[in-house]
Amino acid sequence: MYLTQESTDLFFQFPPSPISSESTFPNNNCENFQVQVDDIIVKNLLNMIPPPITVKEFVESNSFATSDGHIKRPSNCFMIFRKIAHGQKNKTPALAHYNEREFSRIIARIWNNLTEDELNIYKDLSKEIVEIHRIKFPEYKYTPKRNKTVWKHFVRPVEKKNKRKVGVKKSKKQNHITSNFPYTPPVLESANINCLVVLSSSK
Repeated sequence: MYLTQESTDLFFQFPPSPISSESTFPNNNCENFQVQVDDIIVKNLLNMIPPPITVKEFVESNSFATSDGHIKRPSNCFMIFRKIAHGQKNKTPALAHYNEREFSRIIARIWNNLTEDELNIYKDLSKEIVEIHRIKFPEYKYTPKRNKTVWKHFVRPVEKKNKRKVGVKKSKKQNHITSNFPYTPPVLESANINCLVVLSSSK
């Protein structure tokens, strides 16, 4: 990540308010210092407080229904913040050099360091969107779909374990049956040998 001339000018133009009450810039860690400077610049450029769009504009740009008729679950407060931030990024040329992976990490750090009042703004926004969703789709019920290819890893070990137990029980039962048979004494073995000797001599 790097700073453009426009971003640097903006950083000195806006006094950097602390990201949180406990965060301070480290003296000997340049990498962490650069990360915090980037977060402050991006936060000021996005202008997320207050939200730059209304509830109606957000719902219009983020439809609840997909093209195949599926009704999506309403977004939580963080997802609303993230979607608005990505929309603001596309409108801000100074943020064009950030790729999606870097920008998503910055958005997550900014969200985690918002004040309680700033968080409440997006929590209230989320409640309004959920209410609009409830009015539009009163019969909607969230039913998560389980992917069989993923959940089979959680089912197979249980089945193997049960089969292993059944096999152990069968082997114990077989051992019990064989142990009930009378043991052949050595006398009978010697008698069998004598019989073979007699038969061979008669021939």
